[in-house]
Amino acid sequence: MYQSTDALVRLVALLVRHIGENSSPTPKVNLLNKFLGIVAGILIQDHDMQKSDFQQLPFHRLFIMLFYDLNVSDPIYESISMQVSY
Repeated sequence: MYQSTDALVRLVALLVRHIGENSSPTPKVNLLNKFLGIVAGILIQDHDMQKSDFQQLPFHRLFIMLFYDLNVSDPIYESISMQVSY
């Protein structure tokens, strides 16, 4: 299960890295915000349906790997690093 989660995170990180112009961080932040909103919605829906059987580990790994990939030292990520870190 972690292979598909990691692949999704890598895809989103690549999309954030290469969307829009390098000088403008707005499209990158908007894409990241949309993705996080979708994942949060799915997390809430899954929690409401599963109740006590809810498995949080895939979501935890997704968030950890996403923030790890977005905080890698890369000149393309420099423009959005302040918005991701705080």
